[in-house]
Amino acid sequence: MKESIQSAVLAIRPLRYQGEQILKKQWPDFLISFKKLLIQIGREAKDSTDELLLLDYDHPYTALVSFLESLDLIKKQKWKQEWGPIPVQVIFHLHKKKEPPPLFRDSTASLWSALQAEALYVTRVLKLQWVQLFADKNLPVYQFVDGEEGLARLTFSGDLSQLKREKLLPSRYLAGQGTNKECFYCGMSNHVPSKCPTKMMDMETRGISLVGYLPFSEIDAHFQKVFTHQKKMEDLLGSNIGVAEIRKHPALQVFLAYFDVYLVYQARFLGYIAFSVHPAWDGSGKIDRVKIDSRNLHTGLDCLRVGQYKEAYELMVVENQTIAGKQFYATVGQAFIALERGRWADMGQFLQLAIGMASTEKEKIYISLLLSRYHSLSGHPWKAEEIIQSVANLYIDCQEVLYRKIQTMVDDGLGQQALQLLRKLAGGDRQYFMAILFDPALMPVTDMTESMLSALVQVKQKEARESLATAQSDYAELKNWFACEDEDLQTNLKVLVNLEEQFARRSLYDVIDVVERSKALSMGSSRLRENKLDELNSQVDEAVLTWDKFNNYWHGYPYKSFFGRFQGCLLAGKRKLVEARSVAGENLGEARKRKKLGLSYIDTARSMVDHMQKLKVVFDTLKIFGKKLIKAELILTGVMLLIFPLITVLLADQLSPRLVMLASDSVFKRECLFVANLLVAPFFAFAATLRAVSK
Repeated sequence: MKESIQSAVLAIRPLRYQGEQILKKQWPDFLISFKKLLIQIGREAKDSTDELLLLDYDHPYTALVSFLESLDLIKKQKWKQEWGPIPVQVIFHLHKKKEPPPLFRDSTASLWSALQAEALYVTRVLKLQWVQLFADKNLPVYQFVDGEEGLARLTFSGDLSQLKREKLLPSRYLAGQGTNKECFYCGMSNHVPSKCPTKMMDMETRGISLVGYLPFSEIDAHFQKVFTHQKKMEDLLGSNIGVAEIRKHPALQVFLAYFDVYLVYQARFLGYIAFSVHPAWDGSGKIDRVKIDSRNLHTGLDCLRVGQYKEAYELMVVENQTIAGKQFYATVGQAFIALERGRWADMGQFLQLAIGMASTEKEKIYISLLLSRYHSLSGHPWKAEEIIQSVANLYIDCQEVLYRKIQTMVDDGLGQQALQLLRKLAGGDRQYFMAILFDPALMPVTDMTESMLSALVQVKQKEARESLATAQSDYAELKNWFACEDEDLQTNLKVLVNLEEQFARRSLYDVIDVVERSKALSMGSSRLRENKLDELNSQVDEAVLTWDKFNNYWHGYPYKSFFGRFQGCLLAGKRKLVEARSVAGENLGEARKRKKLGLSYIDTARSMVDHMQKLKVVFDTLKIFGKKLIKAELILTGVMLLIFPLITVLLADQLSPRLVMLASDSVFKRECLFVANLLVAPFFAFAATLRAVSK
């Protein structure tokens, strides 16, 4: 793979003497304002100083556009044309990983003395890759003029207006139009709270988790459409549209996503948090397990939804008087009833009562958010900020509190200070990116947030491109290593193809998915390799154990001459198993082939072992029979040789003369010995053999 870009660097060296000659004591303030414009997109480097401002960007195009836009804006605000160029020197550079610091990062380097004020200079590294890096960008006509120290001056002869960044959501202002007071539930000004579209929504009627899969141009087109003809969308909501229909309706996703921005301030969220079985704060409503353990509160909230305020209020009062009831949530419900009845002061009183009832973490966070928003809409921003800051100190990791803090800062004119917090939220949570894009409360800092979000989009696209390239490289290598069909590999390759398709769509959520899943897929490639190696080695180990068993059997086998091929099979099998293990690190497919061949040799040896065992049984039995036969013949012969003299000598007077005569007949003796050895001895030997074998 090619070495990835770490950052594009913009180096700006203020000419202090010339600047103070023109602006006098206002020169430092001028530089601070210029810097604030630049860091809306760029990140100030750690070694940046007042003498040399160093900014990192994720792409040279972003650096170029940021500089030109900031330069144009600062000229309009604080510079006069007759003063000539702004006394700053500028260098653009492409910084590579592990690259030593270039000379220009030293503000006293000699190369700065040759640069003209406000002119754009490009380092040799960036110039060599300029065409490749800007291939998909619509640049005006430009040229490079080579200078000293490897720098080239960049000049444009076309219209620079085409370099301006496109806004992500130009139609966002539509959500803030209206003649009414800002709705507590949703932030819009074209309706009163009792007519808020959120009253027709439940916790499943959500769009912010889906809308990011649409391209920004399509989001803007739908945004303009739905907020120009809002009544049509409200009629659609009134038809009890389900989750499946939302997934098929991009315009509805955009409409719902806007209202999800203010989810925690809506009556549907009150119903969720009151009955959630989860004890901790869950501002996103991701946990859907609820338990309806208060019929009064549940029915009261339902009455509030349909505008039956009298019935709703009575049920809330009953719940407030119930022992071990949900008094906190009933009091918040009473505040919402007062809100929809137009009794703003009463709402504040109920919220103040509720804050004294809050006992758990989620209750304290919830009432602080509600009360802070109430004071903001009441025209008391200092109270709103005080409340949210007190809870922010306790729950520093709560995103909803952090976002509410940002809203109060913007409301108090501190948008620049809120920028880093906005970048943290938008960069860490995709849904907060969309919330920041949609939120009318951030309209005072629209340009700043648009710039920041555009930069983040480029960061994510760059991360996705690099992560996907890494995954593609890993799996190309893995595929070559496998060199054979594998179900697990094919599954991961299909995932990779899906990620490539997602990246081609270039929506925000698709890009973020590519970043996250590509990294997981790359990690999975090494795990897959390890698992397959472990699996192969395990199979080889098992085969080696079988081989050892057969080899030991062969060494003790007494009839080797009948099975000359057996040893050859063992040696060939062992050789293939050793080869399989040795080549596995380079080529799994070849290792599997050799393992398979080794196992086939062992299987051949296994089939021969059956014949060997049978032959051994036969031969061992014959040996036993032979020994038993010889023993029987010797015994019978000895017995016969004793019986015949006994009859003819010792028992001659007691036995019949005929029997004595037969016992004395040599022919008869031979015949008896023959019968004993031929018939009787084999019978006894066979019986003894059966007995020995059975034991």
